[in-house]
Amino acid sequence: MERKLSLQWIKLEEVESIGLDVSMEKIDVCLSNHWQKQYYRIQNNSQAISQFSKELQEWWLNSNVPLVIESTGMFHLEATLKLSEDGWDVKEINPIITNQQIRCTIRWTKTDKTDSAILAELWQTKENELPTFSRDITTMSLRKKMSVLNFIDKTIINMQKSRNNYVKTMEILKVDCTWLAEFDQAIEHLKNLKQEIEKSMVKETLDEEWKR
Repeated sequence: MERKLSLQWIKLEEVESIGLDVSMEKIDVCLSNHWQKQYYRIQNNSQAISQFSKELQEWWLNSNVPLVIESTGMFHLEATLKLSEDGWDVKEINPIITNQQIRCTIRWTKTDKTDSAILAELWQTKENELPTFSRDITTMSLRKKMSVLNFIDKTIINMQKSRNNYVKTMEILKVDCTWLAEFDQAIEHLKNLKQEIEKSMVKETLDEEWKR
């Protein structure tokens, strides 16, 4: 049972930014302005994220208030997509920027600020550097498939290099390489897999264009 959003003292009309620190199982939230902060935690699942978005709407939060989320592999994707679909101004931030801000905070001041607070404050100092999240599911899927294709390409190249080096060494040693047939089959399997992924990418792109 998710805890409903309880605002003890901060007024939503005074909220300037919201930081969301996303991990695998939870999302730490910080509602912030220049003089106040309020913290909140939800679970990182579709039901909790939908409820959180609904509660913000029920409290009449201005939809222009930025929700700053750090790009954390795949853990932030569900929250980013859902909140963006609901009309919130989601800002996806590179972890490098967050880490730089944390180092500066630790270096110059003693603080117990959470990462969610730092994310919220980043909007106040780096507003022009934080673009609004605008990718759709198709674009994100295609990018991920492209990443897989690059990995397969590198694997095939490395396997072929290893095979050639092995064959040359065995020729010098005059040792048979009968097991290489299975190795070659593995390379062919990867090539076929690459082709299937490429076909699915073409289909996905065409489907998306057809919708438009």
